[in-house]
Amino acid sequence: MKKIIKKIKRFTGEDFKKTLDRLFPWLSIAAVLLIAFMSYSLQKLYTHNELAAKISKIVNINEAIDNHINSEFSIIQTDLINEHLRQIDNLIDEISKNSDYTSFFNTPSSHKSFKDLVDNIKANEVVLNKFVTHKAVIMEKTLDLSATLRKTKEIRTLAGFFSRILLSRFGEIFDANLFSDDVRAYRYEISNSEEEGSQIDYNYSLLLSQLNEEIIQLIGIQERREQVSDLISASATELTEKLNNYSRSTKNLLNLILLFVATLMIIFMIKLRFNQQAKLKMREKELQIKEILEHSSDTVFEIDTKGVIKSVNYSKNKNKYPLIGTVLELMSPDGRPINIIAELESKDKYSLNEIRRKKLRKNADEPDIPILEETLNQDVIITKEDESGYSFEYHERMYASPIRKLGKIIGANVVLIDFTKQLEAEYKQKQYAEKLEIYQHVDKETGLPNHLALSKDLNISRENGLRKYVVYISIDQFENFQFFYNDRTVSLILIEVSRAIRLCMRNYDIKTELYRLQEDKFCLVCEEEDKDRLAERLLNYFSSTIVLKDDLNHDITLNISLRLGFSNDTDTDSSDRLAQAKLAHQKARQIEAPYFIYEQNDENERTYRHNQIVSSMIRYALNNNKITAECQPIYDLTKPLPGENNYELFSYEILVRLYDDEGKIHYPGEFLGVAKQAGLYISITKAVINIAFDLVEKFDYVFSINLSSADMANTSVRELFNARLKKCKAPNRLTIEVLETEDIDQKMDDVLKFLNNVRNQGCHVAIDDFGSGFANIATILQLNIDYIKIDGSIIKRLPHDENSRAFLNMLSNFAASANYTMVAEFVSSQDILDQVKTLGIQYAQGYLLGKPAKLV
Repeated sequence: MKKIIKKIKRFTGEDFKKTLDRLFPWLSIAAVLLIAFMSYSLQKLYTHNELAAKISKIVNINEAIDNHINSEFSIIQTDLINEHLRQIDNLIDEISKNSDYTSFFNTPSSHKSFKDLVDNIKANEVVLNKFVTHKAVIMEKTLDLSATLRKTKEIRTLAGFFSRILLSRFGEIFDANLFSDDVRAYRYEISNSEEEGSQIDYNYSLLLSQLNEEIIQLIGIQERREQVSDLISASATELTEKLNNYSRSTKNLLNLILLFVATLMIIFMIKLRFNQQAKLKMREKELQIKEILEHSSDTVFEIDTKGVIKSVNYSKNKNKYPLIGTVLELMSPDGRPINIIAELESKDKYSLNEIRRKKLRKNADEPDIPILEETLNQDVIITKEDESGYSFEYHERMYASPIRKLGKIIGANVVLIDFTKQLEAEYKQKQYAEKLEIYQHVDKETGLPNHLALSKDLNISRENGLRKYVVYISIDQFENFQFFYNDRTVSLILIEVSRAIRLCMRNYDIKTELYRLQEDKFCLVCEEEDKDRLAERLLNYFSSTIVLKDDLNHDITLNISLRLGFSNDTDTDSSDRLAQAKLAHQKARQIEAPYFIYEQNDENERTYRHNQIVSSMIRYALNNNKITAECQPIYDLTKPLPGENNYELFSYEILVRLYDDEGKIHYPGEFLGVAKQAGLYISITKAVINIAFDLVEKFDYVFSINLSSADMANTSVRELFNARLKKCKAPNRLTIEVLETEDIDQKMDDVLKFLNNVRNQGCHVAIDDFGSGFANIATILQLNIDYIKIDGSIIKRLPHDENSRAFLNMLSNFAASANYTMVAEFVSSQDILDQVKTLGIQYAQGYLLGKPAKLV
């Protein structure tokens, strides 16, 4: 029951009890009407079943008549047939007089079907009467012929005719027309005979002809009777089907009514349950409200029209002051007295988000009783005194509603809501936020402001137009300290360095702020100080050794030297001051100088700006799906086609491209180096992997994709590749070209594991740029490749470099013996192509054969 109520609550979107109370009268009326309609429908259903039974009985009686008449050995019992017909008439009369006759047979279709049935029954009665009459005549004539037969002269011949007629009654095939012709021929034969007895035979033949004519008519009547009988059965079947359809629809409707009535019964039970619980809930609510008011931190007053308190829940004032009978005086924040009754004259409720409760008094003649409510935190309490010395409190909100009698206000209910704790919570939250911000802007290890604080201070300086420069500081040979000392000792070194820098600044009275960025990187933000002089002082300060104790209390003597980079005192369009200081520091490291002062637009800054532009372009391409690929064809030189330098296509190599925000295309040499430095290379690899599998699915070609050892060692790259490979329908049309990189030996385990997995699933493996320096024959053997792609730097020298030709000749012999296939890259001229073919290299790619292009 509870589940049903919850579902109805969600469906109605309001309180279920209120919905039930509002709908209950209508549901009751609906229940009564449905029950009445159900009773009426049941009566109709019974009546229609009765009508169907009577129609079925008519069909059965008609079949009994058919069975009686069609029996070859039966004598027609006229009384029995008449009794059957009378029964049918009675049934038709009962159907016509039925109370539901008009409601059911009033439709054109039902009325026509019933009329057809009645008409067919009447026609059947006429046909039956004719049938019985002719049957009687045939019987009479048969008896006459039987009696006269012995008087005939040609008894044998006439007996043959007579027996043919008799046998027709027992199922023998009887051709009435042939029989008539035979009798007529016999009568013609004896018509001219003057022998004695010929006249008798002639008359007997006439009787035979008359009997034959009766038989012919009876056959026609029998056929008509069978047709009428079939029509009766068809009409009755049609009527029965319509009655059954009506009964079925009535039953379905009754089922729906029963379901709805059952639902109403459930609702009535719920209503009864609600009525039983209503008084208990009302009583419980009264007790709860009383309990809440007694323990609430809010104060609830009932006052009369003069503001005198008639009742109060006391709240925190319980047992402090006798409030009942005193006057409740409230003031707005600006000190204006509040007349609650006057405010409620024109409105149903009145509220203020902030009030002052000045005093409570018995009456105007008694002295004031100042009220000061308690708070938990004296730092938060919002109280002060005005000129009169009374205390005012800003920690309550007021809500008031009128009490009316016969339309006239006789008082008011006033609720004062204490939000002191809310203010305390807000104050504590503010304090916590301030402490958290300070904590977030401080380096835990040294206690110095961190990079967030530096960024904030530089922004303030920029907004206020302050001309300050940044000094970027690092500790030389800090990596050695990390290698030789534990973390605790390294931390002590950093703390000592930071202390020494601050002490230096203090000794020379330099106005600056020191920041710790990360590891050994510090920053100074200075003003009004000569940069060279500051560098000299700071470097000289660290010229002597520093002695400190490690975590085992052992003395450590260190010679620490700093490296400095100075920025300008303003930002430029291309770089801010922190970036300038970093560039200057990088320049100092490059030229091995102790410090360097930023020079605008030097080589380092140009490189910095270029990297910024390229990395931004890469991020734009990754975020906007602008990574694409062009495919360069690789041809089988052993399968020439008609035309100059035309060969059968073997596969395509996928070459990455990207588009910038202006739609300009860029090639790998422009962005891959920056992508590796900026940590974006793996994202580009993933994009190319998705493109490669999409091409394999879309085109019926073989494709190859370049992967480095770093790609194959990366977990996310492997997971993506394996996921796409698992769904790929033709993995045999994908080749992995392993790029020659300097770290391939260090990552060989990951590379082999990846290649073995993809090879087991049908992919092929090639080594790319072989001969460029990092890979060797041992690498080829270890990788178990299918193809060797010769680096273009070797291919381009073939026409004029004997050493290159000798090297490739040796490599070709090795590949042939080891069953490797070779591919020549950078085939850009006819001379190169001729040399490649001479060396027996099977596959080639290059601008001479086909340029990279996008497949569509």
